[in-house]
Amino acid sequence: MGMTADRALSELVNLDGQYADWSRTDMFTYLVDRGLPLSLATRMEELWDKTKMIGQRVISIGKIIVLRILDFVEQHTNLAIGVAIGAAIGALVSLIPFIGHFLAPIAALFGIAVVGFQGHMIDLAIQNGYRAGISEGIITLAKVFFQLFSDIINALKGEFSG
Repeated sequence: MGMTADRALSELVNLDGQYADWSRTDMFTYLVDRGLPLSLATRMEELWDKTKMIGQRVISIGKIIVLRILDFVEQHTNLAIGVAIGAAIGALVSLIPFIGHFLAPIAALFGIAVVGFQGHMIDLAIQNGYRAGISEGIITLAKVFFQLFSDIINALKGEFSG
């Protein structure tokens, strides 16, 4: 059964408090120090400022999302490396004269999906001590990243629909 609205609000308040020590500057510095392009760090900074009034409390939704993404990347380093390699493949393909700009989005998407997924499979093998199957990899990837947000949004959908 899904999460109740009270539990979802409690989870959001908990996450909001857990990340209270992080400032916008801390996050931006963290991203830039790790080699993230300034344009992407700036986009993350824009998301950082998004808030939502839930019940009687202002929740820093953007901050929670950004820091959950960073937590996810730290816990799944090979996935993150795979995604970066996939993006680099797209960038290299874009340099092909005449047709590169047509092929680059396809190459990037394919590279990010395939190489990123292979990185996730390596992460699973390291964590579990065995090589997981493709379906297990897909399921665990979706569960790990989306489950908490999905539960919270579903339980509080009335708060987000206004």
